[in-house]
Amino acid sequence: MRSKKTFSVGRYLCKINWRLSKGHFTQSQKHLMCEIIEGILLETGNYLGYGYDYNEQGDYRFYYVHPKIREDYRRAQEEGYG
Repeated sequence: MRSKKTFSVGRYLCKINWRLSKGHFTQSQKHLMCEIIEGILLETGNYLGYGYDYNEQGDYRFYYVHPKIREDYRRAQEEGYG
């Protein structure tokens, strides 16, 4: 019998967006994060695309938050994940 593990896509996206905005990850690490989160968002029907922003560490990619996962995303931000 296969067991099924569930997790909050909104919470995970919040973590990834936060990590992509930080300068202490290499470009290779950020590229891998992008591949993983895009696959998750596409598989779950939550992909809305991405944009670019700028902070003191430079340009970075961020993923738009689909309305279906927005509440979990905001909750994760309030809990300090992003």
